Amino acid sequence: MTGKLQKGTGPYSGQDFPKSKDGWVEQLLAITLWGMIFPGFALAVLSTAPYGVDSRQLTIPFRAIILAMTGYIFLHALLKRMPKYSGGWLAVIGLFVITYLLALWSNPRAELVGRDRNEILSQFLGTGILPMIGGFVTFGPRAVKRATVVLLIIAMLANAIILTLYQGLFGTGFMRVRVAEVYGDVIATSPLFLSYTASLTACLGIFMIVCNPGGFSLVVRHTLGFSALAMSVGSMLLGASRGSMAVVFGVVVLLMFASATSWKVAIQRMIPLVLTIGLYIGLLIVVGERLDSGLHNRMLQFYDGVQSGQFEDRSAEGRVFLLQAGWNAFAASPLYGGSISLDGNYPHNSVIEALMATGLLGGVPFIIVCLFALYRSYQLLELNDYRSIFSILYLHYFLQTLVSYSISNNPTFWFSLALVLSTLSWPKRRGKGRRRMIHVPGRQVAKDPGVISAPQSTTHTIGNRH
Repeated sequence: MTGKLQKGTGPYSGQDFPKSKDGWVEQLLAITLWGMIFPGFALAVLSTAPYGVDSRQLTIPFRAIILAMTGYIFLHALLKRMPKYSGGWLAVIGLFVITYLLALWSNPRAELVGRDRNEILSQFLGTGILPMIGGFVTFGPRAVKRATVVLLIIAMLANAIILTLYQGLFGTGFMRVRVAEVYGDVIATSPLFLSYTASLTACLGIFMIVCNPGGFSLVVRHTLGFSALAMSVGSMLLGASRGSMAVVFGVVVLLMFASATSWKVAIQRMIPLVLTIGLYIGLLIVVGERLDSGLHNRMLQFYDGVQSGQFEDRSAEGRVFLLQAGWNAFAASPLYGGSISLDGNYPHNSVIEALMATGLLGGVPFIIVCLFALYRSYQLLELNDYRSIFSILYLHYFLQTLVSYSISNNPTFWFSLALVLSTLSWPKRRGKGRRRMIHVPGRQVAKDPGVISAPQSTTHTIGNRH
């Protein structure tokens, strides 16, 4: 599915993406689409909440715009002959999609968090599967680098609005925050919404500090990175989600493994990583205690209720019950599945949800493609160039699906999965013709992440472009 491992041209060689395929139009498309799909919806919801706008009023037009944009991007890529992923992993994803649709068809009365079968179907396709097509299109280094900066800026703006809206709650001993607690009947978001905005911002900040996403200068990287970490602290404390902390730690752990390729790389990346996450935890503890946040108490009282049998908001008993119920639903029909929901709820774990809905027939392909994308993300982090941002986005949203959110309505997860798979289409040689050796003075050429090659040198090869 990945093709034969072989040498590829370097991402900064100028041979991967001619200027005509990475111009201002492509940059604008990447910036707009990724900005809307990842932190953009959070920014829109938080910006309109003070004016009485319910998030459900934004969802349909927002997702419709995204769907139209992804379709246009795919058409643009066809006309411009931009590289697009079209490999065997699409069949694996397709197998899961077909089995999930069959499960919906066989459950006419399915209901999930207040959504009937038609709503589940439209959201699964319209906000998850169909928008993936824009993620399979390959954009060049300039578009990816600038979209990365815009993502980080939009995420920080969302956190700034969160701090503005909820500053009056600090010091009041709150446990968790909802917009409704501030704006009466306006039900715009949930604590998880706040927490995962914070965790995305924190992960992007850590990425900018520790990695080198596209050759940014040290000043730019550290300014953006540390600003993002500082901005995310307040939102993390307000949302008080244990899952969001687990997501950040998961990203940090994979970064640590990806940094252990050599002693030199380990020193360059491991020390800043340990210092950065240590500083972040310290900020959360100090600021949380001073402002009387509920996050600290919820972390300490994680098992309260699970041991005593009495469910409270600070315990994890509710999640344990949902996981057990989801597993039991899968065990009742392990081959075909068919359980779309658990009495209107979902198990808060993508693997369990896939298994109980589609059984082994669809659940196994889902798990396989997620694990492959995890491995591919590891490769991209080892490469440590502008493409590594796809790894951070996928890791964040995949880990998020393991602790919250339904896969039936999760555009961020599906789109980030497509971004990682899109790297499989990036330049490969066609044919077996002889290639010219070009000497590039003073420039180090990065390896292709799916390639086994000789040690880096100041020469690279030019073959037929994909």
